[in-house]
Amino acid sequence: MNTNNKLNLLNKIQLLSLLTIGTLTALYIIMIYSALYGTFELDDYVHLESLSTIKTLSSFIDYTFFQFSSSGKRFLSMFTFALQADSWPNPFYFKLINLIIHLCNAIIIYWISFQLFSLNFNKQKSLIAALFVFGLWLFAPIHIFSVFYVIQRMNLLAIFFTLTGCATYIYFRIHSQKNNYSLKQYIYLSFFISLSLGASIASKENGILLCVYLIVLESAFFSHKVTNNYWKIWKVIFLWLPLFLLIIYLLLNNRLSYSAATFYPFSSEERLVNQMVILVEYMVKIILPSYGQYGLIYDDINIYRSWLNNTVILSYLLIIGLLIGSYITKRKQPYLFFGIFWFFGGHLLESTAIRLELYFDHRNYLPSFGLYFIFTYYTLAAWNRIKTPALKLLTATCLLLYVIITINVLYKTSNAFSSAQSLSAYQMKFHPDSKRAILKSINYFFNHHYYDKASSTLSEAIQTDPKNISLLLYQIYASNLRPEFKIPAKSIYLSVLKKGEIDRALDAAVYAIFYCINDNTCKLTSYSDLRQIIDALLSNTKITQSTLTELLTVIKAKTYQHEGNWEAVLKTLQEYESRKKITNIDFYFIILQSQYMAEQYNSAQQTIVTIEELLEDTPLKRVTLREYLGKFKKIFK
Repeated sequence: MNTNNKLNLLNKIQLLSLLTIGTLTALYIIMIYSALYGTFELDDYVHLESLSTIKTLSSFIDYTFFQFSSSGKRFLSMFTFALQADSWPNPFYFKLINLIIHLCNAIIIYWISFQLFSLNFNKQKSLIAALFVFGLWLFAPIHIFSVFYVIQRMNLLAIFFTLTGCATYIYFRIHSQKNNYSLKQYIYLSFFISLSLGASIASKENGILLCVYLIVLESAFFSHKVTNNYWKIWKVIFLWLPLFLLIIYLLLNNRLSYSAATFYPFSSEERLVNQMVILVEYMVKIILPSYGQYGLIYDDINIYRSWLNNTVILSYLLIIGLLIGSYITKRKQPYLFFGIFWFFGGHLLESTAIRLELYFDHRNYLPSFGLYFIFTYYTLAAWNRIKTPALKLLTATCLLLYVIITINVLYKTSNAFSSAQSLSAYQMKFHPDSKRAILKSINYFFNHHYYDKASSTLSEAIQTDPKNISLLLYQIYASNLRPEFKIPAKSIYLSVLKKGEIDRALDAAVYAIFYCINDNTCKLTSYSDLRQIIDALLSNTKITQSTLTELLTVIKAKTYQHEGNWEAVLKTLQEYESRKKITNIDFYFIILQSQYMAEQYNSAQQTIVTIEELLEDTPLKRVTLREYLGKFKKIFK
């Protein structure tokens, strides 16, 4: 075949590739479209409900920099939410933006795959392989809950900038002259990598893993290029130094060591015991899709407490074997090394000893690319070795069935996310022992007036787990609204609160009771009763060792605040302050407001000084707080 014919064939394949990308994208949108009509879930409300307060530039800035945390973390993600303030509380448009970001990420995945496959295959085969990776990654059912769980836009954005940084790095390494990098090229690369890294971290902290992904890319495909000292220094500064600083940060902030009592039902060691088992489960879920194995909630998973468990031992042996085996064969099998280390490298932050929940599907959003890359590379390599037409037909049939199964699972899973009813039913079906699934189901029954069903579901859950505090608190809340929800005598439920088990739903349950009383919809429970509940909770040793104590103390103070008992508000907060170091500015503003109402003006002056000191320690100054503080300073003058 002459050169012109080859070019014409390549152009036709490129055009066909673009048409295929468009067709696959359109098919994907059709498959998942129903999920756009789903509801807000879990942390969505915590971080998005304040969008309703955005009326001015000042409130826009306040939300962007301080809604997620007082230090301005994830401000880039919060900025995108703030831009959609007018859409609140309609989840459709928030999910639509998430979908657009996901599609952009898929396009970059395609480009990266093509560039990497081109290092070993010709352009025609590279285009086909890249399309296959694009399709597998785009249609992966495990990504549904990354895309349509709205608050996970933080992860989507972080991955977008991470992929942008990887694409920039690959382009630079492929197209730059060997052993002859100019100062200008170093400056360009440094600028774009720094920009990508900064934007990733400003979207979500796991953006720091860009450095890990670049190290894997470099080691797998480019380590033979440029061996001079300048390049070695560059890699130390831009790839290794950020990771070293991250480790120092985690150690200084005590994020790598904790006990089972610190709000999570496992210690740092137990988290490590379980993570290898979970990583193996992730790998199975990614490569072998099955309806029902994906979701938002995993509080019902079995937690292994010992290293000597057979499942734990086998999981560690498998993963260690994969890592060592792929590393030893790196020179001959760089694609295997790349895929394995990309997957496990992407889990270094969220699937090790850092204090986070054990299990979430969205942690696989970018790591899954490594497994799909391996699957595609070795499938294509095997296809090239098959000579028998019958065997080729059988292989093609198996691949087609795999694709059909994947699309079917994607479609059914996205339908499960299409409404509160379908998601509640899905979670109860596949996670019947999950407390979060049970409460979600009860909420749905309650909101849609299926009171008998809600009552029986809650009663069954309490009978199964009578010491669960969240279930008991929800029972107290529900009993105020409907007589179908019966509660035990006060002495009995206070005993459970003092000695029972805590979980991640406890704070939401306490808030539900507080707002019920505040809105005058509670028929049985008063502010005084809620204070008794909080006092019982604060005597629970599992809670006193957790991060819930400050929250419960503030809620207790607010009950006095609504009763106009400002002396009691101050006593409650100041007693807590005398025992704990407080860095929350809002905590001191409640004290300041209470001192003003109680006419304790001298004490208020000292509280103002404390607030100003905290504001000085905040890298980004909260504009609205300074304005609010200024009003108090004028009053006291």
